Amino acid sequence: EDDGTFRRIEAAHADPARAEVMRKILRYPPSTTTHAGVSWAMRTRRSAIITEATDEMLQKIARNADHLALIREIAPVSMMTVPMIAKGRVLGTLTVGSTTPDRRYTEDDRPLVEDLAARAAMAIENARLYAQAQQANHAKSEFLSTMSHEFRTPLTAVIGYTDLLLAGVSGPLEEQQRQHLLRVRRSAWHLLDIIEEILTFSRIEAGREPIRVATVALVELAHQALDVVEPLASQKGLALEVDLPRDEVWIQTDPGKFRQILVNLLTNAVKYTETGTVRLGVSANDRTITCRVSDTGVGIEPVHLDHIFEPFWQVDQSTTRAIGGTGLGLGIVVRLTELLGG
Repeated sequence: EDDGTFRRIEAAHADPARAEVMRKILRYPPSTTTHAGVSWAMRTRRSAIITEATDEMLQKIARNADHLALIREIAPVSMMTVPMIAKGRVLGTLTVGSTTPDRRYTEDDRPLVEDLAARAAMAIENARLYAQAQQANHAKSEFLSTMSHEFRTPLTAVIGYTDLLLAGVSGPLEEQQRQHLLRVRRSAWHLLDIIEEILTFSRIEAGREPIRVATVALVELAHQALDVVEPLASQKGLALEVDLPRDEVWIQTDPGKFRQILVNLLTNAVKYTETGTVRLGVSANDRTITCRVSDTGVGIEPVHLDHIFEPFWQVDQSTTRAIGGTGLGLGIVVRLTELLGG
């Protein structure tokens, strides 16, 4: 442990009857005063081989009379303790024992046991690093969620008061004032979209994004997604092409999440296409639904393809990039797709 104390994690025995005794031994932490065994192996980072385990040695290892009785019941005749080291850090030890009189450990056995200990140590270290990464990722998601909520409240007020001014509640507006307010509203809605994107991602990462399955019309969902993206495409003079099933297809899915997948893919295509066409194709058979979004935009170099679904990742990472965004759109797509079993 971090405070220097020892804790037994697991024990096993080839004999099921003695396996229960081994589990009882787990209650007793290893001795820190003996000159061999666990404490010595950890302190020196060297393997401790006890070719012949005498009763006198077992008495030194035991913490009390009950512990000694359990060890005597196991009746080890030879033992070896090797340190478990990963990236220069001693994580613990691995101890093996023989209860067969004609099988005693020697130097010839050391390489195999040390290799087992090294593999176990690396597995433990990888698990520890993964847990730390998960904890950091959770903290990041919580921070993003909290900050996004804090930003959304005043931003909603900005949009509300802008709409009131545009409606003439405070009096008539000159054309230049109206244009300025329209720009304010567009920017505010853009910020709100970014905040909603971050909140969605945070909920998915935290496992708080519920799935509400319903029977829905696939072609209708595709048209709803196209309706959202059509104004963005029109602003850039892009053509929206569709290839949808002639007859309606009924599917079981979460309509909101399915629609968001299509909207994110189409929006991403529009964002990175300056001239030409964005195309949505949907096909279905008895088992599979396939949605394809293609465009005549800049494309992605093959070297970047492994990264495009990573959160916050963009090909152009500079602060002066021509195309903005959070880099979450495709990350949300792949996570929602997985949530829906796709």
